[in-house]
Amino acid sequence: MIIRLIFKQVRLIARLWNALVFRVRHLDGHVRNGSGLCLNVPLCCEGAGYVSLGNDITIGYGLSPMLGAGMVRLKARGGEARILVGDGTAISNNTQVFAEQSITIGARCLIGD
Repeated sequence: MIIRLIFKQVRLIARLWNALVFRVRHLDGHVRNGSGLCLNVPLCCEGAGYVSLGNDITIGYGLSPMLGAGMVRLKARGGEARILVGDGTAISNNTQVFAEQSITIGARCLIGD
């Protein structure tokens, strides 16, 4: 019982620390962030295309069980590819969105569980 409680506390502290140090990683391409971006897991935006994040986007859920790093990948592959995420949308851990042409996620959507 004590070990389980200690484990939960360590896990909570690790997640709080991760929330402080996670950054949007831009490998290439063009990314636009709206205001109020909340990163609970790493976000990787890559590809030659364009990624647009609306306002008040939540990436990952800190209390969800993490497999791997929990990273969310948004990849607009070609130069004309677009990924547009509407305001107030939440994207769960370990989600990958790859666009060859165009993907539009509307406002106030939940992607994942």
